[in-house]
Amino acid sequence: MKVASAYPALFRAYIAVSPLTHFIDGETISYNYVLNQAQADNNSVAVSELQSIGLPPYDSVDKIRIERKWLTHYGGDIYNTSFDANVFTGQVLGGPEYNLCDALNFQAGANLSVNSMFSELQGADLFTEVPSISIPMYFLDGRHDYLLPSSVTETYFNALSAPQGKTWIWFENSAHFLPYEENTLFQNTLINTVLTETPP
Repeated sequence: MKVASAYPALFRAYIAVSPLTHFIDGETISYNYVLNQAQADNNSVAVSELQSIGLPPYDSVDKIRIERKWLTHYGGDIYNTSFDANVFTGQVLGGPEYNLCDALNFQAGANLSVNSMFSELQGADLFTEVPSISIPMYFLDGRHDYLLPSSVTETYFNALSAPQGKTWIWFENSAHFLPYEENTLFQNTLINTVLTETPP
């Protein structure tokens, strides 16, 4: 979003898929969601671990990982119960572009990114950093996303000034991983909506 805002001539459109818009607000909603789920489930282990880290901001990546563990358990990042980690791994790494080394390094790469960008992530706030943008915008979001909560993203979408147009598209049966949970709808959206509406 920052690059697209600064260099709009390089973009014909921007497709924001379950984007990070305000880290602290999103993490607060995510934490409260998963704590409420754990309490309703009488899951004393989850409640104890979540209460031990408390609300964000966090002083270590490990605390976020504790929250994410229970978020996954309660469907806040993957909503479609027929979609699991094996399906994800197969879809992401099953193509001819990837080899065994890529598969082995996939999680290590994700961990490196989070560890390296931890402090920057906590300060992320597109409400102040990118209040307006001069290219067409498409926001694709899962109805059940609590990893980067869709409610925060929708608030940002409504506040964003986008004179070239902005479009919101719900994925009703997804949480955070909508390109994989509803891959057919995702592909159709890119081909039949985005490409059609933003010709070269």
